[in-house]
Amino acid sequence: MSGRRRHHFRCSVCTDLNLTDAQKQQARTIFSASRQAAQPVEDQIRQSRLALAAAVKSGASDADIDKLSNSLGSLLAQLSAIRAKSFAKFYGTLTQDQKDQLGDRFNQMMNGTGRWHAKAPQPQAVQ
Repeated sequence: MSGRRRHHFRCSVCTDLNLTDAQKQQARTIFSASRQAAQPVEDQIRQSRLALAAAVKSGASDADIDKLSNSLGSLLAQLSAIRAKSFAKFYGTLTQDQKDQLGDRFNQMMNGTGRWHAKAPQPQAVQ
């Protein structure tokens, strides 16, 4: 996999919600597709962060930093949308009891403080 970790489906929420085998399979499918869709955007985010860091270190103009920052913001918005759409699809597979049980964890997952949220890709150190 060219240096990338292979993702395995791990879902503590799936266990907590006592998902059926069919729901688990749907979740695997949904989140696998999400990871595939997110990968090119995550790669672009890493490159954008590297470019922004290099611009800062080289004394780039405010306009150049604004342009790079706006580009990064757009990419982060794309990644957020991919993740939110996949969670919406998963949420749609839950029963009302499971949705109720999810409760506050739903908000935690959506804002990045829950157990499902993967960190946005970080750039390597710029020298």
